[in-house]
Amino acid sequence: MGDVIGPIRVPDPRGSGPPRLPSFPPPAPAPTCDHPRTEVRRFRQSNGVTVARVQCLTCGAGINNVRKDSVADFDSLPAFDDALRDAWRRKVEDHYRRLRDDHDRAVSDRDAEWWAWYDSYLASASWGALRRAALERDGWLCQGCRRRRATQVHHLTYRRVGDEMLFDLASVCDACHDRLHPRGHEGG
Repeated sequence: MGDVIGPIRVPDPRGSGPPRLPSFPPPAPAPTCDHPRTEVRRFRQSNGVTVARVQCLTCGAGINNVRKDSVADFDSLPAFDDALRDAWRRKVEDHYRRLRDDHDRAVSDRDAEWWAWYDSYLASASWGALRRAALERDGWLCQGCRRRRATQVHHLTYRRVGDEMLFDLASVCDACHDRLHPRGHEGG
């Protein structure tokens, strides 16, 4: 339990604060290919010249060119298969899409947990006392425009949220608070 100074409870620094942000595990490595199965194929280059090229039958990569005169029957070679390469690219893109989706879900879950904690904190008696102290310190005058009555208390930093000091907070009117939070979660 923290010390009490006037109406403000000074939180115990070892007490419960916001949820710790989890570190994310390293992502699974992207699919790689060591070209276990290859075949010599006819490949038409961008300049229109047809060459003999070694193609991986797993990922579709063109590995290297082969001299035409080293191939017994060049004209009977199968054509280079662009569909193999395209399928491999889709596999790699799908891998990265799954990673991104998994990461986005983890961030969303983490954010939801943090906002749930923050909303319950804003409903607590300790926040109410701290909020009142900030408003009284500022004479209920908005520190943004210095013209209107302050109705909100805005966190200048979330570094110590749950264990704020008064200088971490600013009293603001609704209009100034809306400028500070143009969209997204309401709070503060």
